Amino acid sequence: MKNLYAYATSAVATAALIVTMTPATAQAAEASPAPKSGIARLWLKDPAKYGQPLSPEKCFPNKTCAQDFENATITWNKRNGVQVLNGAENAATFRAAGGAEVFGGFEGDAWNHAYCGPSVTTYNGQTRSLIVLAGEHAGASLDLNSPEAEQWKAERVQTGNCFYKEETPEPANPIIPITPDNPKDPAKSDVENASITIDALVASTTDFQPTAPVSAVTHRSGVYYSQDFGNNISVLYSAEQNKAIWMNTNAVAEYLLAPQEYGPYLWQTLVSNEDGQLTLQALVMQHAQFSYNWDDYGFMLYALPENQVLLSRPLSLEWQGEDYLIYHDELPALVNGFPDDVAGRVYDENLPVDTTFDWSSARYIGLPGVLVTKDADGNDWYIKATSEQKPLPGAVPVKSNMLLDSYVLSDRPRFASYGEWAYGGDYKMYGPMAMLGAPVGDEVHGTDPEGDPIVTQEFEGGTATWYKGTEWLGADLNERGLAKTEWYKSLNLR
Repeated sequence: MKNLYAYATSAVATAALIVTMTPATAQAAEASPAPKSGIARLWLKDPAKYGQPLSPEKCFPNKTCAQDFENATITWNKRNGVQVLNGAENAATFRAAGGAEVFGGFEGDAWNHAYCGPSVTTYNGQTRSLIVLAGEHAGASLDLNSPEAEQWKAERVQTGNCFYKEETPEPANPIIPITPDNPKDPAKSDVENASITIDALVASTTDFQPTAPVSAVTHRSGVYYSQDFGNNISVLYSAEQNKAIWMNTNAVAEYLLAPQEYGPYLWQTLVSNEDGQLTLQALVMQHAQFSYNWDDYGFMLYALPENQVLLSRPLSLEWQGEDYLIYHDELPALVNGFPDDVAGRVYDENLPVDTTFDWSSARYIGLPGVLVTKDADGNDWYIKATSEQKPLPGAVPVKSNMLLDSYVLSDRPRFASYGEWAYGGDYKMYGPMAMLGAPVGDEVHGTDPEGDPIVTQEFEGGTATWYKGTEWLGADLNERGLAKTEWYKSLNLR
């Protein structure tokens, strides 16, 4: 498969600039124009690690800013924030392949891809890319949203190849389709085939007694149709698969926001109906066919029967004997964060909506229920948001740099305090940081009793404290934060 991106001429200009610029003059060129940028702030925390600047910070039409250093390239964009590609050779390979001007900002540091070796992924405002950083094909790249990428993902389990390889050895193991041979009636429309398939599912269901539907079969989006049976119970149908599964109604709405991310293929529903409490755990997968390895993955979506709180769990499959074992990488995640009454928020449409920033392009973080954006100086601004990802009427933006400033200092970002605040932590343990919610007060710089520099800030659920220069934040919960903790414990998810 050919590389999707060619050598960029901007890399030639960068190389020429490097030849004529000493580290001292390069540092001076950088420090003057953007001393408050996120890239500059990160570099200033550890110049020895990243080395001296090789060029000024540059911002490109894809809304990514980047700067090259002796031992790294650092990028920033609104989606990924400040990210580092460590290693002089890695950075040089990335620049030669096209750099941030073509590929946008890093999603993280280089990692050892199971099929392609040392690689890095990026986002340029339109698509994600995978760039190989070492070996014979260093600099090869793939648009991860392209048909070529989908074909590679479907074939790589059997071939064991990176996307640039052409050899296709015989599959080591047989494959099992998610959907048995169940062709659609070509003489009927998709909605008619949906009705036939849904009726067959209802007739074959024995784990619970479906009630009469409260709506007709409805086209939702793309290949998906649904029918509502009331009581937060629906059937979701895929015209591509000619298959239907049971799914909670609120889970259907969530799934259809991003079926490609959750997994576009419907697999099955695990039904539990103990003591009259019906739980429908709908499983969706990334692949249309399964193989006997760990590359089969997707998500489980379901609502708790007591309060209809929507949860999700990533899953992967392993073939054991005659069946699959389902493995979960973490505890259930609160898909929509905390309910407004638990978070202490009141929606009043008569209150003004903030227009300080263009919040329509801001990033939404569901657990704390906030939108976040940056100002021209690289400061991070947060505002309370609704589940529709719009500013909460009456809310005002609050500046908070310590959240991401601490995050970029972590050598294992997945376990950083920021991740617990924003997503509940890597394993969805939902500790004190997850109960803070949105920042509501200004950052206060001071010292602790021992004289160490700290930053404190009030949040909805308590006070956060950051020891400057470290990756860790602490949370001292107030009454609201403690109430959120008790509500979460009452879900009995652990």
